Amino acid sequence: MMKLPEEVKIVEVGPRDGFQSIKEWIPTKDKMEIIECLINSNIKKIEVTSFVHPKAIPQMQDAQEIVTKVLALGKDIELNALVPNLTGAKAAWEAGIKEVTFVISASEKHNLENVRRTKEESFAELMAIKEQLPDLKVGVRGTEHLT
Repeated sequence: MMKLPEEVKIVEVGPRDGFQSIKEWIPTKDKMEIIECLINSNIKKIEVTSFVHPKAIPQMQDAQEIVTKVLALGKDIELNALVPNLTGAKAAWEAGIKEVTFVISASEKHNLENVRRTKEESFAELMAIKEQLPDLKVGVRGTEHLT
């Protein structure tokens, strides 16, 4: 019989996953209104943004500003950000994020398409993040998109 966990933590990823798929720029103030509604609905953990190069995902170019504004609310909320590399992890840490999610795809092909690295290179990047930012909590999300 499988042992079930005693508690489950739900992470709202809409501000990152939802916003990044919209091509037309969403003003930062509009993003903040949505994030504040999520916080006010008693969601306790939010993947609020992604620290990626603006050329890769233009919608996330205001990541630092979003984190600064959410932290300034002074609410009891756990913030998380998606990062593809050490540069993103450092930027997230400097913005005030204490926990990030790092993605490694199940297939070599998807990993190359998603982060332009082999899986082996991604694991090396993950180790560099842990070595250079030892106080940053890093979760790893395995992913694969089937076509």
